[in-house]
Amino acid sequence: MSTPVPRLQTRRWLLLGLGFLAAAGGVLWCWSSLAPGSVATGVAAYRRAEWAAASTLAQKRLAQAGDDPEALRLLARASARLGRHPVAQALYARLDRRALDAEDHFLLGLGWSRAGRYDAAVGAWRSALAADPNHAETLHEMARYGMLKAHPLEGAQAAERLARQPGWETRGYLLLGMIRAADHDPVGATAALQRALSLNPSARLVDAEPFSTRKLLARTLLQSGHPAEARDVLRTVLDAGPDEEAAWLLSRAWLLEGKEVEARAALTRARSYRLDHPLEPEPAPYVGEARCAACHRQLVPVVLASRHARTYRPGPRLAELPLPDHALADSDDPQVSHTLRRVDGRLHLETRVQDRVFRAVADYALGSSDRYLSLVGRDDLGQVRVLRVSYYCNPDGAGWGRTKGQAAHPGQPDDYLGKRLLRPDEANECLICHTTVARSAREGTGPESADHAIGCEGCHGPGSVHLAAVSARSPDLAIVNPRHAPGAALNQFCGHCHSQHLLEMPSSRTDPAWTRFPGSTLPWSRCYTESGGAVSCLTCHDPHRNAETSPGVYEEKCLACHAASTAEPDQGPAAESEAFRSSCPVNATRGCIPCHMPKLASPTLHTSFTDHYIRVPRREAAQARAGTVPPRTRPPER
Repeated sequence: MSTPVPRLQTRRWLLLGLGFLAAAGGVLWCWSSLAPGSVATGVAAYRRAEWAAASTLAQKRLAQAGDDPEALRLLARASARLGRHPVAQALYARLDRRALDAEDHFLLGLGWSRAGRYDAAVGAWRSALAADPNHAETLHEMARYGMLKAHPLEGAQAAERLARQPGWETRGYLLLGMIRAADHDPVGATAALQRALSLNPSARLVDAEPFSTRKLLARTLLQSGHPAEARDVLRTVLDAGPDEEAAWLLSRAWLLEGKEVEARAALTRARSYRLDHPLEPEPAPYVGEARCAACHRQLVPVVLASRHARTYRPGPRLAELPLPDHALADSDDPQVSHTLRRVDGRLHLETRVQDRVFRAVADYALGSSDRYLSLVGRDDLGQVRVLRVSYYCNPDGAGWGRTKGQAAHPGQPDDYLGKRLLRPDEANECLICHTTVARSAREGTGPESADHAIGCEGCHGPGSVHLAAVSARSPDLAIVNPRHAPGAALNQFCGHCHSQHLLEMPSSRTDPAWTRFPGSTLPWSRCYTESGGAVSCLTCHDPHRNAETSPGVYEEKCLACHAASTAEPDQGPAAESEAFRSSCPVNATRGCIPCHMPKLASPTLHTSFTDHYIRVPRREAAQARAGTVPPRTRPPER
């Protein structure tokens, strides 16, 4: 039988217990305000877009427990939202990457993109979409990236999904419209833009331009052959006040409808729009190079003989390519061989890796058969690959070798067949510069898809409105003529394809790898920077023909500028400019090109490229040119 506890003693124990609980509760409240509770409060603040408050609460917790992963994550997120991306990335580095979710990968990608590391940014955003395919902000960034970097397939997928997210519909359709317009899909662009305007009639592509969406819509309607509908859209713009771009577009609508008088009136209202935008493509359907040849009978055959017209060959056009009559031993692995043969008019590659055989069929080739030509095709599983063997031709001979950019010893046996193109836009990136219109080439649609490679409209823009203008005897020929553009704009125009496009390049401008990209290297030259825009690609080259091979042709261009100087010392900027244009002190009449623009070998491409980074070599290199000292392979810069 238990002994009863006296009432007074019971009350004392009760009071002591309550006091203990109160004290313990106070300690727990203080701790929770700095720890798990503060993190939860910080997360709630973060969700309300109160980034600074979330950052403060996370820092309080980390002051008590520096290794709290949730506090680290919260601080990293808040830091990124506050624009402190280096801090955010350092914090994320302390976390287990396997624990990161879509929000974290999105913010990491945002930091990389702000730093110009787009390859890393896209990798992070793909991880975000793998974790949450409907993460709206990531879809928005991927769509923007696809638009800005000419990745229309992946960008369009992101924009389409973004348009299905609540609250993001208008932005999704606007981005989809811009991506499809850039991908030369006017019908798809029109549908997306019209949908965006139906959701929000005030939707803008550019914040500062209230009618930017409607003007793009008018363009896509013109490009798809609907000038009357385009006029209806433009009327809304012009009713609000003068707009030179809208007036110019209206003149094109009238031309396509055969109304020359109305077109002239609209063009008068456009003022100097065309002069201010000399390289802007005409908003009209394509007609194909065969239609251009009907009028330009002397020029088109010259163009068709140039490399511009031979830099892309679909499978059936590979018939004349000389094939080896035996299996080719792989240049890096003697246990691997490659056999090329024609079957039913198509080029087939069979790669044998020990006792295994892999096969692919070439869909098309990129390059020209008198220099270097790479094959793109599909294996038996439908995987797109750049095939491992490429054809080369140079003065020393012709043959087949490992394609540039492929690993000497691939990790997987089937990759000896060729490098996989895992993203659909990888192949499209090549077609952009090797064809008139990439989308037409890949889908086989439109008259321009029959062009040999880069057709007339690849540089001069769509020709339908030009034909209408000629038919109407309009003084405005409605066609792009690059010769009318300033030098800087023209160099950018040509440089769209002839500039560096690889992810990684040497940091030194004098590295031989840069010589492949004259559009990147010419602007580094003093000839370019000090000419006031006078020096351009067309200064030396006729784009309708292959580049001249005689140095004398180009030396005439050099000497036309670098005449003898009459400037005296210390006569100011004018004298410095005159001194810059002065004749060469070593040889004033010849030898410019070998010294200042030497040819450098590219062993992997079995050819050489002219160095367009024009500069003055060291004195001993100049003496080498004069024959007083042994020449060097490459004269070093000052």
